[in-house]
Amino acid sequence: MAEKLAAIASPVALWISELDEKHMSDKGGCLADVIDIELKRGKNFQNMAQFVFCCHEVDSEAFPSGRKFEEFLNQQEELKQNMKKSIDAALQQFARIASDPRLNSAFTELKARVAPVEFVFIAVLLFLMDEASDKEQAYAVYHLREAIRDRFPDLRMRNDVVELMWAYVKALAQEPNNDLCRVAAKSNKRKRKPSSKLRKEDSDTDYKPTRSAKKSRT
Repeated sequence: MAEKLAAIASPVALWISELDEKHMSDKGGCLADVIDIELKRGKNFQNMAQFVFCCHEVDSEAFPSGRKFEEFLNQQEELKQNMKKSIDAALQQFARIASDPRLNSAFTELKARVAPVEFVFIAVLLFLMDEASDKEQAYAVYHLREAIRDRFPDLRMRNDVVELMWAYVKALAQEPNNDLCRVAAKSNKRKRKPSSKLRKEDSDTDYKPTRSAKKSRT
């Protein structure tokens, strides 16, 4: 499956391949150097593609597999430049957090290898938290890994895990100190709310932050 996806030659898939080479290549991709994750070219592409798809489908909270996922990868229309920049920035911030001793407790105190589903949703979380401080982002990443592993010791990309990941990510993006136990209890009853992040990415024009002021990074 992963090899089949990596062979797609659409504009979207080719750009995802560039992201994979830049951030996850075993030849020196900065993110691949600082997190413990299985490095296989086909699997790397699948992880990256699932992350990009989830950013694109952040309102619908679609499962990153199946027909809709493959149609997304095969589409001939390129993603908007604002979306591309935000996705690339999220991956750079992922590497920054994972490599900084002041921020990387999610990967040093929680020593388990980063599962593909964790990679995807940590990156989605950072995509949504682009206006938060480094410390807020790092805390949210730690909180996400801790909570999802407490709930699912065997993490796989399956419906129940993905559904809860979406609930956790949306809650943490709103408030890094959110009580994820309550979020889990409510996840089956909640109504999906449109993401302000996606609304901002709908246009290539500049947008105004939804918060009163963008927080400075620490």
